[in-house]
Amino acid sequence: MSVHSLIDLFVPTPDAHDASVSVAMAGLDSGVLAFTDLEALEAFEATGPTPMHAGLRVDLEDTSALVLLPSCESEAYAPLLEAGTVDALQDAVRSLGGCAIWVGGPLGPAKIPAGAPEAQSARTGRLVHRVWASLLARDLSFEDAALTGRRLLGGTGPEGGLESVGQYATLLPVAPGDRAALIMALNDGLGIGVERVVAEEEASEQEPKKRRRRRRRRRGRKDETGSPEAEGPTEA
Repeated sequence: MSVHSLIDLFVPTPDAHDASVSVAMAGLDSGVLAFTDLEALEAFEATGPTPMHAGLRVDLEDTSALVLLPSCESEAYAPLLEAGTVDALQDAVRSLGGCAIWVGGPLGPAKIPAGAPEAQSARTGRLVHRVWASLLARDLSFEDAALTGRRLLGGTGPEGGLESVGQYATLLPVAPGDRAALIMALNDGLGIGVERVVAEEEASEQEPKKRRRRRRRRRGRKDETGSPEAEGPTEA
């Protein structure tokens, strides 16, 4: 029997327990915490109702990436902070058996291949289904992902908060707590980014009731003399 998990690939908080609770309340199976500090990453411990993973956010050039390696040891991640280009980071992550999810702004014209985009299985994915500060940035990110042939992935993202967890996620054919399988699936081009509809309160969805139209009173018909007929018997 195949296993599938709905995973938030970028939970914007270093608090593992709060993140796990938010993921569970949103109906997701797992999430990936985005750390910016190596010591905090190494001290990570998964606690809470859902399995959680941890990765390091690396900023470079005009973009950023969330890197997942087989372990959370700071020594493994430290060399990645010295990578000055997108290509250098990709090569370093690949050599360490990890994966990189692109999160930041457009990769730039120089990063777009001149020919046809490579197969999606050959490139890591891009977090597109996520919280954005503007709709224009979201549109440009979709365009950039299409030009570079990257898989469209989903997660809350750096501009969201715990209150936004559950709106965006990625469906992956892995068990929620299997870190190695998660890395392998992302490197193989698997995963479907989804934007989930959050139900609003019924009161806000209901349209105001239309006012009933008042029925007009039917007038009496005229008799042969032209006088209006009485609508009913009259008292003497």
